[in-house]
Order: sequence, then C-alpha cells, then structure tokens
Amino acid sequence: MRKLTFFLAAVFLVLFAEKALCRGTTLAIGPASLNSLCYIDIRIQGAEPRSIRMGRFLSVDPVVAITQAVLSPQRWNRYAYVSNNPLKNVDPDGRAQVTFGDKRTEIFFKRLEARHAQVRATLGRYRGAGTPDLHIQRGSAGLDIDGKTKAKGEFKGKYDPRYDVDKIVSSGAKQDDSALLPATGKFLSGSVLLRATLTIDDSVTPGSKHEQSVALHELGHAEGAAANTDRYLALGANDVIMVDGQLTAHDDRPLEKEAEAYKDIIEPPHP
Repeated sequence: MRKLTFFLAAVFLVLFAEKALCRGTTLAIGPASLNSLCYIDIRIQGAEPRSIRMGRFLSVDPVVAITQAVLSPQRWNRYAYVSNNPLKNVDPDGRAQVTFGDKRTEIFFKRLEARHAQVRATLGRYRGAGTPDLHIQRGSAGLDIDGKTKAKGEFKGKYDPRYDVDKIVSSGAKQDDSALLPATGKFLSGSVLLRATLTIDDSVTPGSKHEQSVALHELGHAEGAAANTDRYLALGANDVIMVDGQLTAHDDRPLEKEAEAYKDIIEPPHP
C-alpha cells in the first residue's frame, strides 16, 4: 500500500504539480545549463523547442540519415531526442551533423579522429550549433569534372553563395552571369556551406592504406570548404581551374593541391 501511495504521488507531481507551479514557463538556456522539471518548454538558442516532461522535440527533426534509420528504429520517430538516449548523445540544434553511411565507415573515421588532432579539428567544424552537416559514406564517387576520369573520392557541398553587389557594380562587370559562380568567385562575400557529403568510392579497398589516403584528401576539402567558404568556392571557379578554355589537370588545380597538402601533414610523401 505504501508503494502504491508513493507511485500515485509521483504521478501527481509529474502530471499536475508541474503545471501548477510553472504554468507557461519558458526559459532560454545555453547548452551547458541544467534542465529543471519546472521548465515546461526549454528553448536553446538555434535549436528546436523541446518539451522536458515529454522528452520530445516539439517539431520534427529536420534531418534524417536514411541508411542509419533503417538499422535503428528509434530514428524513425522524428520527434524523438537523440534516439531516446540523452545520457549518451547530444543534439544541439536538431540536426545529426556528422553522420555515417554504415558502422564500418563510422569506426574508420572515428579512429582517424582519435589519432589525429587535425582530423578532430576538421570534423569539429561540422559539429555544434550553427555548423553545416556532413554525411560520410562509401559509394560511387562518380567522375572527375573532366567527365572522363573515375574519382576515388568526392567532397560535395551544398552552398548558399553570396556576393558583394557594390563591388560588382564598382568593378564595371557586365550585366550578365560572368560576375557569378561558376564563372568567377572574386565577388563572393559571406557565402555559407549548408551541408556536405564525403564519399569514398567502392573501388577503394576497405582497410587499405589507400583508403586512408583518399579519406584524408577529401577531409582536406571538407576543411577548406568549412573554414573559408568564399575562398573555397573562388578557388574552384572556372576562371581559376581553366586556362584558355581548357580544364587544368586534376592535380594542378588549387583546391586539389590544398587537399593533398592537408593529407601530407599526416602522411608525409616519400622522399
């Protein structure tokens, strides 16, 4: 009887006392703050509203990694917070941020991250509120932009390119698309990387030294795109990668040189 009394008292506290004591309370907190039972609706800046008592987002999670959701039924519920495991996981803004196509790929990249501060710093650019999302997978990396060469890896970003209109006007640029991407990136200002996908081609042998080399090279692209999006887009524009109408060889393009230099810090080339 005593246990039943305590149980009923606990139910009353959760269902009624919270409303009686804290009706309509909303508190803006930072990620490091402690949540209280009293707060009905916690709103973290830049994040989705979440009900503490219900343990659910008040709107759906805007990103779903399909390949992971198939293997984890908790991900099917887009109102659930961090797969119903808040003691282990955090999700600052309702987005998964760095996701992986399969468990082996996740283990491989997390080992790289554990061994190399440089990799940790790069992936850190895709974690936390206000950062772009990055999905890492194995699959088809497609062809190089020359349309002929099979790629071993690919970094593909979704961007919001922004321009300094006053600079375009003052430069006397033509009233056409020649002042915009992909023609040129010299008028970019404040562009944003929204999300990206890093792919290692299926032809690359898992667990090989080649796989690590490809991964580090593509992480070099991920670093450049997130660190300075304007610069990254500008270095990939046509007026940089083409000479007299001819596409520069892959290894001679500025972005490829920088990605290779990133790799060489961890894997110094043989003398």
